[in-house]
Amino acid sequence: MSTTTFHWGHGIALVYAAFAISMVGAVVIAARNHNPGLVQKNYYDLDINYQKRIEQKQNTAGLTEMPQIVYQREAMAIQVQLPANMTASEGKVKAFRPAMATGEITQVFQGVNTFQIPLKPTDRGYFRVELEWLTNNKDYYFETVIIIP
Repeated sequence: MSTTTFHWGHGIALVYAAFAISMVGAVVIAARNHNPGLVQKNYYDLDINYQKRIEQKQNTAGLTEMPQIVYQREAMAIQVQLPANMTASEGKVKAFRPAMATGEITQVFQGVNTFQIPLKPTDRGYFRVELEWLTNNKDYYFETVIIIP
């Protein structure tokens, strides 16, 4: 009958095994709890219509003046201003935080050059703003980032 004794080599192996198991467990728990808020809900439609988006960006690049999108602290709103002498027959602006799946702000506009998007006091942080509009049967797309303190 052989008896084995517990020595320092066994201790190192047990500590290493416990560490490896705890790391694998932590990664599995983190992966299960992760909310992939960076993915847009209509990504398939955006991918199919990507050529249209490229044409919209090219139309915008051809403008002599770019749209202005700024945060108005006193009005607690995002102000959107199209280039001078340009009025949108129709359009849509979307402001969202890429790190969060909730809190997207969408506003449709028509027949205006300047308008505001009202914000709630909880709307703070990094926002990506996407602006699409139609003027004289020509589509435009502009995107920017604003940080709301």
